[in-house]
Amino acid sequence: MYRDLKNFFYYAQISSNTDNPTKAKKLDGKIPRDQIQNLMRALGYYPTKLEIENMQKEVMYSKLLEGGEL
Repeated sequence: MYRDLKNFFYYAQISSNTDNPTKAKKLDGKIPRDQIQNLMRALGYYPTKLEIENMQKEVMYSKLLEGGEL
């Protein structure tokens, strides 16, 4: 299960970066907020729209608390 989670996480990072599909990608250990729902669904959890919005807001506001920017 850990390996699957890791693979899903990497796939979410790679698929969100569509600048140049043939260029080597540098993975920074973060995924965009819009990929959260896909990651959850890949793990077998199908959140409602409200739950997705809450997850995205939680991530957005945690960034605000850490660095003062959204």
